[in-house]
Amino acid sequence: MNKSIRHIYLTAAYILQLLALLHVVSCTGENTPPSDISNPNGRNDDWGYVGPGGGGAMFHPAVSPHDPDLVFVSCDMTGSYVTYNGGDSWRMFNLRGVNRFYVFDPNDPDVVYARSIALFRSTDRGNTWQVIYPVPEAIRGIVSKGDHAAEILVTGDNTERTVQALAIDPEDSKKLYAAIDIDGEPGLYISSDWGKTWTKEFELNEPVKNIFIDPSSPADKRKIMITGSTSISFEDGGDLHVHALPDDVERFTEYAAGYSSKTGKMMIYAIKGRSYFDPEGGRPGIFLSSDYGKTWKNIQDDLISKCHPGEEFPEWRAIATCQNNPEVVYVSYANFRTSEDSICIGVAKTGDAGETWNLAWKDKANQPDAGSAPNFKSGWLNERFGPGWGENPFN
Repeated sequence: MNKSIRHIYLTAAYILQLLALLHVVSCTGENTPPSDISNPNGRNDDWGYVGPGGGGAMFHPAVSPHDPDLVFVSCDMTGSYVTYNGGDSWRMFNLRGVNRFYVFDPNDPDVVYARSIALFRSTDRGNTWQVIYPVPEAIRGIVSKGDHAAEILVTGDNTERTVQALAIDPEDSKKLYAAIDIDGEPGLYISSDWGKTWTKEFELNEPVKNIFIDPSSPADKRKIMITGSTSISFEDGGDLHVHALPDDVERFTEYAAGYSSKTGKMMIYAIKGRSYFDPEGGRPGIFLSSDYGKTWKNIQDDLISKCHPGEEFPEWRAIATCQNNPEVVYVSYANFRTSEDSICIGVAKTGDAGETWNLAWKDKANQPDAGSAPNFKSGWLNERFGPGWGENPFN
């Protein structure tokens, strides 16, 4: 048979098969939703959603200091989620990329900031969002790059701008402190008008993880800590000091801080060591500084003492403290061998700034059939796959 004629016959056969399939679908109605289902977005002529799915881990949970039922969390597959009822139900939203952090306004319970491909602000508890940095008039377009088609803003001056960290003045919501990287050069910037204009205060020597403000410092001369992997920059009334890490510490992976009314001091915590975020990190450590990062004390001894003798050190993945009661600290741990036959994951807690610790959440990762902690209300992941599937918290 002539090749061209054979090609026509094969093409026609494929078309007939497709038409037959479409006829079956239209007759059975299996792909037609019931007429009594309304779309969650309020429109029945548009696409809606059926809930989260598709994989990806969850990062950066943030709980409102004004309302503990208001929580945000980010998926590394670009979706973000908000709950207004403490997790009973969630709404998915998307800011064109992975959200790296959320910051709540300390004075206005309706205002929250989020950073994905730009810095966004919501004035209605995350229902709607507006870009505030780069300023909208400087944005010329958006391009997609890489095998994930990640979106990147194009500015009028062709610079790449990233807000690495953000803090809001505890007494003046108009005043924002941001670590902004412009073409690989990070700096501390301040805005006094809700982010409409920015002034560069200092150049910084490395990418920034956090900005912490001492709420007891004078409003016109704030004491500010700017954390990095290998140093702490401390602004004291207009002067910038850079403190190196302890001699036996190459890098810190994560920080947390709060102001103690008991001691009248800022308490800043940091963790180091081999973990998900630093596979080559070596021996772990949990550190505390009460002098803005100038000196540090390792406070993990009581926690390490709970390990089975002669075993490897566990991993510290994440750390968090109470903003107004920083003597309370939580650490996410993994590979914690508590006995010869039990390797645990979960969360450790201290109420006295690391003098004593307890394993508040303790799943037995190597015993999936009976591994979940008795005080942990598990979901279907643990029930079907064991606690190792869900892991210990990332943040």
